[in-house]
Amino acid sequence: MFKRISKVVLLAFIAVFILGNITVYAKDFDDVSEEHWAKEYIEKVSEAGIITGYPDDTFKPNNNVTKTQALVMTARVLDIDEDEREDIEEKYETFLNNLGVEPWAKKDIAVAIEKGIVAQDFIKNLYEEGENTRNAYKAEVTVYLTRAMGLEDEAKDRIAILPFKDAELIPASVAPYIDVMIEKGIISKKGDSQGRFNPEAPMTRAMMAKVLSIAYDYVEGNISDSNDVNIEEEDIDEEDIEEISGTISDILLLNGETYITIEDEDGENTAYKTTSKSTLELDDEEVDPSELVEGLEVEAKVTDDFRIVSLTAESIEEEYSGKIKSIVDLNPHVLTLEYEEDDETETRSFRVDDDVDITLDGDDADLDDLNDGDLADIEVVNNKIVKIDAESKYKEIEGYIREIKFQPDPILVVEEEDEEDIYEYPLDEDVDIERNEKDVELTELMIGDRVDIKIEYNYITDIKAEVVESEDEGTIREIIISENPQLTILNEDREEKTYYISNVADIEVDNKDGDIYDLRLDYYVELEIESNYITSIEAEVREKNERFEGEISYIDDDAGLIVLTIKDSVSGQQTMPVYTTGSTSVVDVDGDNTRLKYLDEGDEVIVTGTSNNGVFYARVILVTQRAN
Repeated sequence: MFKRISKVVLLAFIAVFILGNITVYAKDFDDVSEEHWAKEYIEKVSEAGIITGYPDDTFKPNNNVTKTQALVMTARVLDIDEDEREDIEEKYETFLNNLGVEPWAKKDIAVAIEKGIVAQDFIKNLYEEGENTRNAYKAEVTVYLTRAMGLEDEAKDRIAILPFKDAELIPASVAPYIDVMIEKGIISKKGDSQGRFNPEAPMTRAMMAKVLSIAYDYVEGNISDSNDVNIEEEDIDEEDIEEISGTISDILLLNGETYITIEDEDGENTAYKTTSKSTLELDDEEVDPSELVEGLEVEAKVTDDFRIVSLTAESIEEEYSGKIKSIVDLNPHVLTLEYEEDDETETRSFRVDDDVDITLDGDDADLDDLNDGDLADIEVVNNKIVKIDAESKYKEIEGYIREIKFQPDPILVVEEEDEEDIYEYPLDEDVDIERNEKDVELTELMIGDRVDIKIEYNYITDIKAEVVESEDEGTIREIIISENPQLTILNEDREEKTYYISNVADIEVDNKDGDIYDLRLDYYVELEIESNYITSIEAEVREKNERFEGEISYIDDDAGLIVLTIKDSVSGQQTMPVYTTGSTSVVDVDGDNTRLKYLDEGDEVIVTGTSNNGVFYARVILVTQRAN
């Protein structure tokens, strides 16, 4: 590209840049009143002979510029005589006709290709994809304008670090062009009211008039320390005020002034300027323009010269669930979330409130604890995140298998080793499973196995299991014979423990080979256990003295029966029937022998004896305290 361009040619470009399809030389426009906020800038470029409009004497200040119009305007900046333009058009005529390029635009589109403003493939894609009539967005217009001003080489020679809060949304290839435009005073380094550049935002013709007037000052060498012009704000006549409602579609800060674009119910967008007298309220509280955001539904009073008298809005409260795509360390932080909506994958960036409430895996957390890929439920107020409930993309849990469910897909229930919390996670279809360092199937895992599991997006992707070997002994309290037989014992620590019996368990009763059907209640057993499965049982019929303390809650002298209420530190309060025989001794508090019929309910006693097939027979009943 050329590095130098004459002042006359550049001004010609600027004139065309705000063109519709027909050029009308400097004049007053019917739709730009004396009080219009952009009147000053339109007059400025009009007096310089660069203002354009439409045949009906209108400027259409709220119209956006299309991609084709932007390219046509850019191409006309070049200092090329008419004969050369016609030769260039003839060169690309077949190509442009095949694409259906509009007749009024063909010559200048051809020039744009020939002179390197855009590539031929770019134009091909633009028309084949039907993008030519879409709005030209801010970033691409910046590139065209930089090239038109002969500043492209300057842009390419720099690494740009932009000040905008949405800088991560600006393509790296475009950033240097924007940086040059900031340096030359064409673009404000402050961005919009939220400090954003909005690279894909369209520009209205009125807003473009202001930018172009600044560009004109740059060309003329008339840039001052501030481009702001102090305009005395006159009192507003009530007859000039109109009430409108709609949705804020754009907020733009240009050289210290704020322009709010409101979209009405018909989809028409109109830009209004705020002034020092504008009253802005959000949730019944007066706010600055910087606290307003796109998407707010508003009611406003505006003047016929597009100034805001008052505007009221209510906060937008939203909730999203998705996957954290990025967190950018800006001021404030910006979190980008990927989520599903109407079976489509959407991506949206949100500012993060300074006082945001964050939890990660159920615990309080900071923003620095979150990672790309974590799952998150977020609450958003006015495009600002106020609450994040996140789950780590990757988790690891060490613990013990408590259950394997099928609902119908398998779910592993794990008790965490230290915390004793219970977790349930489904298995990924490609889960890797090892037991004792050997690849196994899910069916080979056992309840009680110690496991180290890895989880991704709440699905178990890796299981490393180890057999936990242990021993126990005690008296059989219950036998359940089923597809998964179980044995419950009262062990030496007076704890009731239940284990599964392996289908290959080795069982001996009184040193003779046996099976599960040979076991009986009150047999004394020694167990070898792998995880929670019994692999070996040595059982014997053993008469074992047992001792209980409790309070008599029932007496049947004829049946030789008392019922004790026993308070046990392990199992709590329980009742137990105690039978007497002819050899049972009953001793009162004085140490004298007595009879069962002389005992009373409420007496506290110590009972010793033995169990036989689940029935306890007392050998001695010692009264320690009589009931009152």
